Amino acid sequence: MIQGLPIILASLCWALDTLFRYPLLNSGNSAFSLVYWEHLFLVLAYIPLYFKIGPLFKKMTLVDFFLFCVLGGGASIFATLCFTQAFATTSPTIIILTQKIQPIFAIIGSYFFLKESLGKEFWFWALITMFGVFLLNWSELSWAEASSFNAFLQSGPFQGLVAAFFWAIATVIGKSLRTRYTTFQVSGLRYLFGFIFAFVAFYGLPKVGLTWGLPTSFPEIIPPYPDVFWKVILMTSLGGGISFILYYYGLGKVSASMATLLELSFPLFAAIINWVFLKDRFTLLQLIGGILVLLGPTLLELRRKRVF
Repeated sequence: MIQGLPIILASLCWALDTLFRYPLLNSGNSAFSLVYWEHLFLVLAYIPLYFKIGPLFKKMTLVDFFLFCVLGGGASIFATLCFTQAFATTSPTIIILTQKIQPIFAIIGSYFFLKESLGKEFWFWALITMFGVFLLNWSELSWAEASSFNAFLQSGPFQGLVAAFFWAIATVIGKSLRTRYTTFQVSGLRYLFGFIFAFVAFYGLPKVGLTWGLPTSFPEIIPPYPDVFWKVILMTSLGGGISFILYYYGLGKVSASMATLLELSFPLFAAIINWVFLKDRFTLLQLIGGILVLLGPTLLELRRKRVF
């Protein structure tokens, strides 16, 4: 258990992220503003890498460049934007639990892009997980959102699923890029490409009539009070800095199957923290759905590794 402590601490850091992200969003800051500043601080943290960025771009193929674009623009910016925006209308604990469907998306992505086998039991556990997601999110949808396609696309549950999908794709892409780049290089370029996409999105998308999630003027993306700055810095440090250092250190100490089990402490910590500090409560149906969402991917991973 001591060897797995770094992963447990990383999970606690991810859970604490909600205590900053949720109040910041509900106190008038736009989702784009939070994601923009989050990536700016992460880019600043990786400045030592960017001093040596020339050789990286020289060896980068067009395929790698495209993969980094998807990693930065899709998995880093768009997914985080969807995840943050979902907090505005949906219970943060439910959005976090919905993210546990990522292994299902990742395994499907690995099947198509990395030619990995799905395994005989995949669809059984995938259906159980999807049913859990349905139970978890159904009561969060209003009748208008459930009956209108456009309203559903802007609902918290759908945005949470989109975030899970892109982060799962990031796992597949990251696995491919890690054969040619170090972990530090992949994460640093991911945030750099993400910030560039955010910058271009702010100035370019409104000019073609796309303004969803974007501020209407530059002052709106600047946190108006000093206390917002340190909260964003803490949120970024916990969710994107300290947590990943602890997580990757922990991965080197325990087996992949043990890491899968230890990662369950993330939604557990999130549920407790959100219950105590944000007064976020579950219905019985949501509790059943949450259990299925946790069990499905976890048991699938353990079975694929032939733990039992």
